[in-house]
Amino acid sequence: MSARIDWIRLGTGIAIAAVIGYFAVVGPAISYPTAQGKDAAFSPLVYRAVRELHPLSTLPLLIFAGLFATLVTRQRHVLHAAIVGLATSISLPIWSILDMVLGDPNIERHSLLPIEWLIYAGLSSFGVLGAFLAMLLLRLGRRRSSDSA
Repeated sequence: MSARIDWIRLGTGIAIAAVIGYFAVVGPAISYPTAQGKDAAFSPLVYRAVRELHPLSTLPLLIFAGLFATLVTRQRHVLHAAIVGLATSISLPIWSILDMVLGDPNIERHSLLPIEWLIYAGLSSFGVLGAFLAMLLLRLGRRRSSDSA
């Protein structure tokens, strides 16, 4: 029995993970003072969220994003879990590109872009962890249901 990827479910999982992941990072920043986001060319809220990231609130939400998106789409494929997990933080590199493109060319932005993106990759590893936990739960559930039948 070969494992196949259902592309519609994969796209759905990516969309769910990206939306929940965005709110996992940006959600805590809603309560931050607005003066911190004045330097942003695009989305001061995301700027504040990235500058003042709170790991204790953000990382569990990223794990939840990967877990939830994989459970909803019910895919047990390893590649699906990895892609969905990576999608939890996809909004951050997109934001950094938009901030550079739409920003004032006289102001240097994102001078440490490769390091910034490595940090975003590290954040997405928590989404991958959640997606793999969901994949294991789905596989265990399938195994138990086939054992009882």
